[in-house]
Formats: sequence, C-alpha cells, structure tokens
Amino acid sequence: MNRILLLLIVIFFISCKSNKERLNDRISDSWSIEEFYYLDEDHMDSLRYNVISFNFPNQGDIYIPKSYGQEGERSRFELINHNGTFKIEIYSKNEVFNGLYNVNWVDKGSGIKQLNLVSEKVSIKAYKKGFGEF
Repeated sequence: MNRILLLLIVIFFISCKSNKERLNDRISDSWSIEEFYYLDEDHMDSLRYNVISFNFPNQGDIYIPKSYGQEGERSRFELINHNGTFKIEIYSKNEVFNGLYNVNWVDKGSGIKQLNLVSEKVSIKAYKKGFGEF
C-alpha cells in the first residue's frame, strides 16, 4: 500500500508543469503567419514563406522566414517572466524580428489555435491546427 502511495506521489510531481513549461508546450510548433505588420504597415508580401517555427526542446530555437532581402535563419528565443507576464524575446540577425514580444493565444474552435506576437515594431498573427489543451 505504501509503495502505491509513493508511486502516486512521484507521478503527481513529475506530471506537474510550471507556467513556463506549459507556455513552452503551447508555442513549440510551426505556425502559419496570416498577418505580418512592420511599423503599422502590412508587409505580408515581404515574407518569402509564411511559416515561423518555435522549438523549445532545442534550447529555444526559432526559425524565421526570409524577408526584406535577408535569408531565413535559425535563431534563438527565450520566454521571459516580465512583471508577472510571460513574453518572448527573439534574438535574430534580422532586425525586423529581433525584440521583446507580448504573447496572446486564442482558441478559435475546431482545433484551430491563434498566436499573436506584438512588439514595438512588429505584429504577427499566426495559426496552427492542433488538438488538446490550450
């Protein structure tokens, strides 16, 4: 009986995730960019392709699409607890994408998830189809 209780306690603690880990789980994936604004102007046509990919298990890798004559690149991102709110800091050679972003998620229903990233210069609205908790 004690072994079962101990096993249940261990499983409980292993399954508990921090807010940062849940945030990592939400963002880790490829997202289809549907809106891209730079300095409040629509610049969707500047993107070579409309996918941005976050891969947290690989030390916060992000793949940024080719834009403004700069090649697409694999860069880094970090989740930051900024005054009690999580934000994403993107470290890129492409100055357009570089910066601190507010993060917002919307469950659009039918398994469609929306990711909103907003910095001082950039606003991105991206989508993915997925299931499970959001």
